[in-house]
Amino acid sequence: MFNAGVFGGGGVLVGTHAFGAILNELSVSASPFPMTEDVDVARAERIELAALPEGGFLDLLKQTGLPFHEAPTLKRGAPSTSFKVRGSKLKVDLLVPTRGKPYASIKVPELGAHAMGLPYLEYLLKATISSVLIGRDRIVPVTVPHPGWFCLHKLALFELRAGGDSAKREKDVFQAAVLASALAQDQDFLLAEAIGGMDSKLRSKAKAGVRRALALLKDGPAEAARLLEPLA
Repeated sequence: MFNAGVFGGGGVLVGTHAFGAILNELSVSASPFPMTEDVDVARAERIELAALPEGGFLDLLKQTGLPFHEAPTLKRGAPSTSFKVRGSKLKVDLLVPTRGKPYASIKVPELGAHAMGLPYLEYLLKATISSVLIGRDRIVPVTVPHPGWFCLHKLALFELRAGGDSAKREKDVFQAAVLASALAQDQDFLLAEAIGGMDSKLRSKAKAGVRRALALLKDGPAEAARLLEPLA
């Protein structure tokens, strides 16, 4: 994806891999680190690519030599928004902001693919930074969300996922708590900026996640709790 210009053309790495890159930028390590083989890529505006294979995003992924295929959706007949490697857990998910029905498949013409519409993703993509993803044998430049924006979006996801996916909910709030603790040490202004960028709807959605994060932060930095408490 980097070689094709996805991250330089408007694509943003989100999810747990972005969380790892952000921690590296902040010189922070998290233990336990939530491992995943899901690669989440989002875009707010059209991704400008110099060239795209005739088969679209799927063929772009196949250029890695891995046997990618479109993963079936839970809703019968809905276009796929995920691309999985056969015989492996490795998966690439495409995401776009939506203000309509959440989790619907939305066409992404410039990629010849569909993406999942995610509420409040527009907020997350408002502020991004350049970073690198460190692999075992290479370093890949990527674009990731601003640390403060990432933290608060994760707190909103805690409420949005309310429906039984407790493992992902806890992972979201754990990541948010780690980032709040890291930013509170000497970069609290980054969290304050992100809070200032929230609208009333997002603040409302984040309340439950903030309360859960405060419970995790009870023995953490007092400054982190002080910054988040007004959102509870």
